[in-house]
Amino acid sequence: MSVVRKIVELGIRVGDDKKLYIGDVAISDTAMAHSVAVDRRVIRHAIEQISADGELRLIFTRIRPIGSSLVDVADQLGFGVLVISSDPQRVGVISGVTGILAKHGVLVRQALADDPELVPDPRL
Repeated sequence: MSVVRKIVELGIRVGDDKKLYIGDVAISDTAMAHSVAVDRRVIRHAIEQISADGELRLIFTRIRPIGSSLVDVADQLGFGVLVISSDPQRVGVISGVTGILAKHGVLVRQALADDPELVPDPRL
């Protein structure tokens, strides 16, 4: 499960050649194994299982990274950051916040939300 969580977290896809990719950059089994603290054979086995299962293959061959988060470099770029903690099941959080920001003429350059299924304390 830790392998699958890391794959989803980073937007890693399984290629038709049964290799891991972030975008068009190949990720070695060894590098992935080191990141997840498992033996590289666990990575290879997970890739084989995903490739052999039609439903999993459809999902994991189409995953894409969402892009770069600017949160940690916002100050250097002259941007501000607003981090919001809210009930992840509550409807309208994003529209409420962006509505208030728009009223005050604040431009939203990026909005990222943690997945409550993957992150214990999700934030926007």
